[in-house]
Amino acid sequence: MAQAYSAASGTLSFGGDPGEPISGGQSYEYAAGAVQMFDVQGSSDQNSLTVAVDAEQGTLWRLIVAAPMVRS
Repeated sequence: MAQAYSAASGTLSFGGDPGEPISGGQSYEYAAGAVQMFDVQGSSDQNSLTVAVDAEQGTLWRLIVAAPMVRS
């Protein structure tokens, strides 16, 4: 069963080009301990990882990284 864990350390940083819809061309950086929530969770099938950050004023970011599906 997958479970979320509060990260004791770590940073999530990202940015994008102007006009890009997710970042709006801005750069962001969030560090564990400096935000309300910084959680890391692996999926129960061990195929993906989710990082959730709840920053100031209710800003919630969720980054999901998953391995490609393998067809047999």
